[in-house]
Amino acid sequence: MGFSPPPTGVLSHWLSVRVRRSVQAVQRVLIRKPGGYHRLELVEEPTPSPGPGQVVVATQGVGVNYADCVVRMGLYSSAARYVGWPITPGFEFAGTVAAVGDGVDSSTVGDRVFGVTRFGGYASHVVTQPRHLFPLPAEWSMPRGASFPTVHLTAWYALCELCRPRTGFRVLVHTAAGGVGLAALGICKRLGMEAVGVVGSSHKVDPALASGAVAVIDRSSQDTWAEARRLAPKGYDIVLESSGAATMKGSYRCLRPTGRLVVFGLASMLPKAGRPVRWWRLAYHYLRMPRFNPIRMIDRNLTVSAFNLSYLFEQQELLAEAMTQLLGWEREGALPAPPIATYPLAEVGRAHSDLESGQTVGKLVLVP
Repeated sequence: MGFSPPPTGVLSHWLSVRVRRSVQAVQRVLIRKPGGYHRLELVEEPTPSPGPGQVVVATQGVGVNYADCVVRMGLYSSAARYVGWPITPGFEFAGTVAAVGDGVDSSTVGDRVFGVTRFGGYASHVVTQPRHLFPLPAEWSMPRGASFPTVHLTAWYALCELCRPRTGFRVLVHTAAGGVGLAALGICKRLGMEAVGVVGSSHKVDPALASGAVAVIDRSSQDTWAEARRLAPKGYDIVLESSGAATMKGSYRCLRPTGRLVVFGLASMLPKAGRPVRWWRLAYHYLRMPRFNPIRMIDRNLTVSAFNLSYLFEQQELLAEAMTQLLGWEREGALPAPPIATYPLAEVGRAHSDLESGQTVGKLVLVP
């Protein structure tokens, strides 16, 4: 997996969650105020009941995404818009239908499903709508189902919706050994594009190659931009950018005429290891961000796009189109399963710590 397992025994206090005891067995992670790992609180509550048109899923896997860490830090804008504090993070899950509300005829108690939710996924039971659920393929494990939707929808939207991909396109994918990066590499290969991955350490090279990269740049031992230019002397048709100020200017400069830069993350600008948000540091990185001059963009025929998947949640036709295509590609074997590391729900702090370390490969999944 590329990182060492934690020592056995009791986790250190700063990585553990606080538990509020009650007689109920239903659990969820609650964040009352933004901050470090100590803000992740495991609470026990009564079993939820579905309302009309709703389904309750007993989860057996919950995907962990870097956006969840950003929610915990209090820096995820749509979290404040749609939920506020306190909040339960989590965008994806897999499990078994536990109850259905009036008017639901597409789901039956006992169905194995996976699905998406706009926050609220870090829980043993999730209340959702049938349109956000999909049958879990028979050969998939629950962690596999929980690891699939968010990263593949992100990669699909960036490539297929924003970039109009064509056979032979040259694509540069940053953080290529993470969940979105591996998904993007698989989609690029399926569509006949040549993807070059960028990773931060040597143990991530092989997973990126196995997922479809034609070449991988290891930032720990290579000059990123010199190697990127060597691999694509005429520039890149698409660059997928998730690092932020540290790489965005270089990403823009390596586009070819008619190239597209797609931004969906700013990981290098945010605190690591559970440290508090330092506003002066964010301001420093903000000032380092490139400014895109429309006149020069016209002259070079370039496009810069950015998106946040949570704001697209209600576009049901787009979600259905994406999942239909993605599941078809998965059945073809074009989207191999990423490495998956599982954590008990109570060790959510350790999962966030590992993800923020930058050493993980693939997906992290909580198991209630």
